[in-house]
Amino acid sequence: GGGRCAEIVREGHRFDVGPTIILVPSAFEEAFGAMGVKLQDVCDFVRVDPTYTVHFHDGSKLSLTNDLQRMEKQLESFETGSFKSFLSLLRQGHDHLHMTLKAIAHRNFYSLFEFFSLSNFFLLLRLNVLRKHYSYIKRYFLDPRLRAAFTFQDMYIGVSPYDAPATFSLLQYTEFCDGVWYCKGGLCRIADALADTCASAGVTMRYNAPVGSIIVDPPEPG
Repeated sequence: GGGRCAEIVREGHRFDVGPTIILVPSAFEEAFGAMGVKLQDVCDFVRVDPTYTVHFHDGSKLSLTNDLQRMEKQLESFETGSFKSFLSLLRQGHDHLHMTLKAIAHRNFYSLFEFFSLSNFFLLLRLNVLRKHYSYIKRYFLDPRLRAAFTFQDMYIGVSPYDAPATFSLLQYTEFCDGVWYCKGGLCRIADALADTCASAGVTMRYNAPVGSIIVDPPEPG
């Protein structure tokens, strides 16, 4: 079991059957921190750098690394002024990510009316959800190779850059600024650590049991 976070162990070999890398490790840090545990004390994360190298049809290539000097040298070899555009893109991705986390991801919505509110409508406009990602990236880069390099990430979740909303610029921000990480032993080690932390706090974990109901605390007054 384990859904997307599961593994197969055979004859001493372990295979992840779900994802193997982590974006936005701060989400895991918050979960463990809420229980008074530091993530680094229970899991061993290793940053993947460079995250990947994009190879183009003309033989050129671009490695996404958190080394700013190396990024500047690479980008400027493709297009003069592109490093400054890259930094602007990161700033926009930062805004998109943190606006989304604050107004949507970190909130509980107890009715459709709370979600489809006037404030959220204006938020979605600020997040450029009505603009296509590839068209949005064209504002930053002239070179088609750079446009491809900073939009193909949409395909991680099965969406074409020509159809995805420009909000997805947050993906490039998370990869570069938050980093891409690997958990030694596989992602199941995070689940194991979480289960152990819960058990230490007195939580009883029941497995392979039917769910009778889901009890949700009512919203606080005001």
